[in-house]
Amino acid sequence: MASIAAAALTAAGCSSSSSGSPSTTSSGTSASSGSTGSASAAGTASADPFGTPKKATGTPYVFGMINDETGAVTFPEARQGAIAAAAYVNNYLGGINGHPIQIDNCTGDGTPATAARCANQLVGDHPLAILGAADVGAPASLPIYQHAGLAYLGGIPFTPVPQTAPNSVQFWSVSVGDNLAAATYAGKTLGVKSVAIIYFSNAQGESILPQITPVFKAAGVTTVKDIPLSPTSPDPTSQAALVESSGVQMVYVDVPNGCGNVLKALKGVGFTGKIMGIDPCGAPPVMQAASGGANGMYIASPFELQSGDSAQAKLFVAAMQK
Repeated sequence: MASIAAAALTAAGCSSSSSGSPSTTSSGTSASSGSTGSASAAGTASADPFGTPKKATGTPYVFGMINDETGAVTFPEARQGAIAAAAYVNNYLGGINGHPIQIDNCTGDGTPATAARCANQLVGDHPLAILGAADVGAPASLPIYQHAGLAYLGGIPFTPVPQTAPNSVQFWSVSVGDNLAAATYAGKTLGVKSVAIIYFSNAQGESILPQITPVFKAAGVTTVKDIPLSPTSPDPTSQAALVESSGVQMVYVDVPNGCGNVLKALKGVGFTGKIMGIDPCGAPPVMQAASGGANGMYIASPFELQSGDSAQAKLFVAAMQK
């Protein structure tokens, strides 16, 4: 979700006007508002973590967005982050050149067919551009945006497609940079020689293998064992047992949803090696669901931690709580 916030805030970088509140619309879903309102009493603005209100008052700039919130893997927090970021931009940064951001959302399910349907629907609404969110089916939607002359800004690049499409602008790399940094750290810093990779057995999950495996080996890892996990599997105990029986020194958990169950299963089968996970594995609800299985886990992440002294992290947390 931080990536969505970054995309929205970056889009407002040349902004310099007044107010408005963001709204999201979705086929079959009522519009919702993220308005933060205005300061109601003297002294409120000075105590406000966002600073002095500066509302956008122009006509809305509409951005389309597909976010996967049904199906095997869901990311409602990506849409929630976009709404929070737009509310902050509209109410405290003056929108984009005085125009408030409005988000036209279509709910995806991670399949190419739904992504293409949503993309055509959004194109028909004539948005200014497309805000990337969590769209696993982006390889099917991006060509439709390109044909319509629409830019695709930010989001979570689950596959290499959003990073190579000519109409796509990405601000970070979840499927390439993070995984490769993790692999390099495992081999060169932790000195690991054998690794098991637990990944989803779908197009998204399988796309990481040709990226990360050569980097593991270049970093000194001699054994890499691939362990697929169905995105719909309710119990990853058998995959955890394969990790334990393989005798590897480290397991890399590369599943965007259900990471807590995997970590809990690894603990349940008695795995005592090192554990490394992708960014979603570090979410507080996941850590709680892991029942202690996340203890000592390493995480490669492009985000600043929500805890600590970072002003940007504090601002993001405040926006999400508003």
